Amino acid sequence: MFSKLNRFLAGGIVAAAVAALPAAANAGYRDWHRDGWRHDDHDHGHFDIRIGGGDYGTCPPPVYQEQVWVAPVYRTVTQQVWVPATSTTVVDHVWVEPVVQRTTEHTWVPDRYELRDVTRWENGRQVTCKENVLVEAGHYADVPHDVVITPGHYEDRPRQQFVDAHYETVTRQEVVVPGHYELIDRVAAAPVQRDGFSLGVRIPIGH
Repeated sequence: MFSKLNRFLAGGIVAAAVAALPAAANAGYRDWHRDGWRHDDHDHGHFDIRIGGGDYGTCPPPVYQEQVWVAPVYRTVTQQVWVPATSTTVVDHVWVEPVVQRTTEHTWVPDRYELRDVTRWENGRQVTCKENVLVEAGHYADVPHDVVITPGHYEDRPRQQFVDAHYETVTRQEVVVPGHYELIDRVAAAPVQRDGFSLGVRIPIGH
């Protein structure tokens, strides 16, 4: 805002200008606006007096710079790559059957009985019943049997596996623009108000 002294000076200048208006009565119609002066075709000259630095209004909002991170930009690249022949070691987990050895042992074989139907006469009639009957008497014999040398188990067996030379399609991500920081302009959210005072006096000068 203008100080009281500025307003006092402005008032004095306006008073002097008003006192000079009768001498310019024939200068023609004129009207002063905020954007300039408007006059008719009979206005041949004038003298302007302006005091002040503006009017009431809003200033453009201030602009400031902020450093922000810009993420990198990637693109997908697909290409054919030659792969030479290779040899790799592969381990198979396999089952190994037990190792059994058959031997013969001279041993005593006891009597062998079987349950069979036996028919006999009792009290003048025929009766059939089941009884254990000796079918083989005890004796010595060479009896074969198996002896386990190594029990069955799993074991890992390595082997070489060959892969022929060939082309492979490889897809990879390629950086187009690396990540970086940039300074960008930011506009303040609220505009700044400014006050001003403007005084204009136009004094016409003859025809």
